[in-house]
Amino acid sequence: MNRPLLAQATSWEYQRDYFLGPARDVLMRICANGRAQNAIGVSYRNPTYVAEAKRKLLASGVSSAYIDALQAGKASAMAQVCPSVWRGLSAPT
Repeated sequence: MNRPLLAQATSWEYQRDYFLGPARDVLMRICANGRAQNAIGVSYRNPTYVAEAKRKLLASGVSSAYIDALQAGKASAMAQVCPSVWRGLSAPT
């Protein structure tokens, strides 16, 4: 799987298209995990979860701009593929 270099400039649109295309299997796992979390009352968009994920990526040397584009692109792809997970509902998509 071709992944962009962590230091490479990227846009949220690029990340969205990546999740909808070559990384669709990753997106489907994210959606499945989100459905499982929602089923037990934990929102995938929980601010603590999002902040912790960003902190871990920053600590591993990923730029803040890249993380923001990655999160925005993933959110956009999730809104298309598993909107109930993105909205924080437990209903099936």
